[in-house]
Amino acid sequence: MLDRSETSELFPELEGYLDQIELCRKQLRQLTKGMSDEAANWRPDAEDHRSVYSYIIHLTNSDGYWFRQIIGGEPFIDRGGKETGRKSEWDEEGNLADALDRWEETSLKSQNEIIRNLTLEQLGEKVYVPSGGIKGNVPRRWAILHQIRHMGEHQGHIQLTRQLWEAMNNVKGTARSFALRS
Repeated sequence: MLDRSETSELFPELEGYLDQIELCRKQLRQLTKGMSDEAANWRPDAEDHRSVYSYIIHLTNSDGYWFRQIIGGEPFIDRGGKETGRKSEWDEEGNLADALDRWEETSLKSQNEIIRNLTLEQLGEKVYVPSGGIKGNVPRRWAILHQIRHMGEHQGHIQLTRQLWEAMNNVKGTARSFALRS
């Protein structure tokens, strides 16, 4: 686990990461603005596609995994999976505003407790990724960039899913005119 007793001064590289994380948070709020729970829980195809809500739950879980556990060195939490009978995050439905608040809380906590306190030396240190297609040691900065890219990728999925829902329901919404702006 990282020593959080010493607060590092921000340097340009770290400021850039924090700016991108903040931008992702703002863009996700903008992209889901005015979206109903019905729209957020809708799936283009019940078996093969994800809902906007499930992407938000996934981002919350992946922020906890990458920022807190991989980058921050916090103990790993067994979140279960299909083999344990736990409902998959991709199958969940719920209140969009609550899900966004949970994701934002997780993201802000990671930003303020983990990322903001990293030193330049710690960014270059290797961290172990125990699962997934990446399994192995990667520099901490790579893990941060991976999660920022991951957030952007799923924002694109969210935008497309919203556009499909609006088109199928003849709803004039914000997704068609939404553009990622800094």
